Amino acid sequence: MKSRTAVGVRCEGLEARVLFSTLQVEFDSYSKLGFFDSDGTAVVISLRNAFGSAIFAGTDFVKTITSHGNLLGTERIVISGTGVTLQSLSVSPEVQIGYVPPVRIAFRAGGGDGTFDLGDIHVDSTLRRLVAPTANLVGTITTTEDADSIQVGSINGGRISVGGNSLGMHLTVMRDATDAVIDAPRTLVSTVRVLGSWIDSDGAHSAINTKRIRKVGVIGDFHANLNLTDSDGSLRSVAAASIGGTWTIPGGVGRIMAQSSSPAWSLHAGGSIASLRVASLTGTVTADRLGSIRSSTIANAQILVNHGFDGTYSIGAIVADSISHSSIRGSSNIGSVVVGSIDGSIVATGIGSADAVAGPGDFVGATLLKSFRSGTFSDSAIIASQLGNMVLGAVNDQPSTRAFFGVAGAHLLQLQLTLNTVPLVLNNLDVASDVTAQAAAQGVAFDHFAIHLV
Repeated sequence: MKSRTAVGVRCEGLEARVLFSTLQVEFDSYSKLGFFDSDGTAVVISLRNAFGSAIFAGTDFVKTITSHGNLLGTERIVISGTGVTLQSLSVSPEVQIGYVPPVRIAFRAGGGDGTFDLGDIHVDSTLRRLVAPTANLVGTITTTEDADSIQVGSINGGRISVGGNSLGMHLTVMRDATDAVIDAPRTLVSTVRVLGSWIDSDGAHSAINTKRIRKVGVIGDFHANLNLTDSDGSLRSVAAASIGGTWTIPGGVGRIMAQSSSPAWSLHAGGSIASLRVASLTGTVTADRLGSIRSSTIANAQILVNHGFDGTYSIGAIVADSISHSSIRGSSNIGSVVVGSIDGSIVATGIGSADAVAGPGDFVGATLLKSFRSGTFSDSAIIASQLGNMVLGAVNDQPSTRAFFGVAGAHLLQLQLTLNTVPLVLNNLDVASDVTAQAAAQGVAFDHFAIHLV
């Protein structure tokens, strides 16, 4: 039979000496530190390749130490008392000869409500992994070097500050992040994964500040500000139930998918946006180029693509069930627009912020809108130097408060519409007399809708 080292237990009744408001406890990789919070949740902290110094807030502290003789890794330190919380944890690496190993920190919790508040954590080294799936981060996690992986249960006013040049940090929040800030100015963030929502209570206290982000995935709402600094492929993808905040992206954006966007949402991309798939799209979007938009509704949206005219497509394709009270403007060619209905809106290219054109000089070049198709058309404007196949559907020829209501350009290849149940087809229009002659031949006259050729 194998012999077993005797177990030694000792208890230090600190409250018998003084009612401390804080208690400092030191431990290392060969010991585990535990505590009971105010609701009875038992939390165990373990380190790898590190020394730790924890400061607890509370009163009536009792420190219990359990050890198994001289065996390494068997000492357990447990803190109990009244209103105990982990106020801070400072971690430094166990320096080896010629090598500073990365640090790992793990928190396990059980009993009580299963969650606990996590205060400040300072890591004076590279943080390989921090695992705290039930912790509510209310303090700041700071690393002086890289941080590879951080997992917390929730964030409530907490902050994560990374000082190194990490090439792939992963952040996971198991529930909600409220007023959370990520400061990692020299870091490439590989993934941000939130199993709840990322919420900003007042529009000013929730942000991710970093070089670039590969992927953001949020089950609920994602309403954080994004401030990226790297112009080389800044943001690859975002997927959330709804999106909001102010996003400043100096480089390109890959794919954005959401059920809705907030009216206050703004995206400013210095590069191209590959795909914007937001079922209910509103807010402001500016980009150098835009591959495609696919939406159910586009309402009260301002979309500006400012690449400059070079004969290429600044906007590839737009598909929506409806467009209302929105402005969609390109600076070079636009491929196709397919919409069920359009009302109170403008789709234009090559005219800057103008709402109408008086002559050919108002266009920056021979900008092309290749095709436009709608089921109904009311109180809106379609403007480009060269207009391809325009199918407007049923035109509501009523008074308009817009600067221009209708279709305008230097040349129109084909226009199809229905006016008061009367179909009209016009071909190869270059001057106003072409419109007058062809419309009269088909017995159609316009009251408010206009076809303006410059």
